[in-house]
Amino acid sequence: MSVKSFQIIMIGDAEVGRAEVLLRFTEGASYTQGQGLSMGEDSKVKALNVNGNTVKLTIMDPAGSERFRSVTSSFYKHASGVVLVYDVTDESSFENCTHWQEEVKKYGKHSVVECLLGNKIEKVKSGESKRAVATDRAEKWAKDHGIQLFYEVSTVDGTNIDTAFTQLTIKLLENQSAGSNTNKQPEPSINVNIDYSNNSQPAKKPGGRCNVLN
Repeated sequence: MSVKSFQIIMIGDAEVGRAEVLLRFTEGASYTQGQGLSMGEDSKVKALNVNGNTVKLTIMDPAGSERFRSVTSSFYKHASGVVLVYDVTDESSFENCTHWQEEVKKYGKHSVVECLLGNKIEKVKSGESKRAVATDRAEKWAKDHGIQLFYEVSTVDGTNIDTAFTQLTIKLLENQSAGSNTNKQPEPSINVNIDYSNNSQPAKKPGGRCNVLN
């Protein structure tokens, strides 16, 4: 069976937890909260089996690299997927999503699949911090800007991390399938029903919402 490969880049302001999201997904239960990428490292690789396809994802966090600005167009040019992260407790990080999305439109592929993640939802659920960005507001923003996927996530308890990347991978496979045979219509978008009884998710349903935006 052939392996399908995709490159994904993580973008968003500093301190929103891009690297933490990347590591929580690629390292799973072995991830230690607060852990960052090693010095000089800006990517991780993870293999998935999705709908019978073996998929290798190379996920990059170039925004943390000093050389990012000088090679911006190159990073975007080779990316099939983009994960834009903001902090649900930080208004400015959400407002700056407009800037990041403009860069995607300027440098990225026309067919790039985008996913918006509102990180640190556990701080809202625990009462540690107040929510600065309403779920409905972020959902509407994503839809208005043509972003297909939106989730509120937590790197602390893993809420929606695996789901977000799995659904992003499904969208990437759909795009690849549609692009390889222009005589066929793209497959319909897949609705997501999250089962929070899964051991990889919190035992109780989180206050955040996760959606596939069609």
